[in-house]
Amino acid sequence: MKKCTRLIAVSLILVSSAWAGDSDTKRVELAEELLVLMAVPEQIEQSFSMIKEMQVQQMRQLGVADEKIEEGVTYHDKVMDIIARELSWDKLKDEYVQIYADMFSKTQLRELIAFYESPTGKAYIDKTPEIMRRTMSISQQKTMEIMPRIQKLIREAH
Repeated sequence: MKKCTRLIAVSLILVSSAWAGDSDTKRVELAEELLVLMAVPEQIEQSFSMIKEMQVQQMRQLGVADEKIEEGVTYHDKVMDIIARELSWDKLKDEYVQIYADMFSKTQLRELIAFYESPTGKAYIDKTPEIMRRTMSISQQKTMEIMPRIQKLIREAH
């Protein structure tokens, strides 16, 4: 009888472990589906382009001469190429997917997927790059406004 009870207990543990593994695997699959649906890979690429554009605008606002801007862009492009390679979707995907799989249940992931497949969700995805551009622009403008104070603090520190 004891052997039978132990066998049943071990079987239940093994079965529940297998179910948990399937559950985790499914959550990871759903998380990846959600991120792709949300166009995260494309947004990562677009963010690098936006940063490049905003850097040039910022240099112009600071009154940097055109030839210096060209030098800065060349240097900045090299830096951004390194960043783009190291922060590419291919290199970040597994970590991003794991974050979403950890943060959301299967039910929540399915509901998010349903939202992003809806007309409103698709509109949100389509508008996200413009939202990002505008919010980055606001941040850039605010940074430019406080830059003199920051520069003053730096001068006073030296």
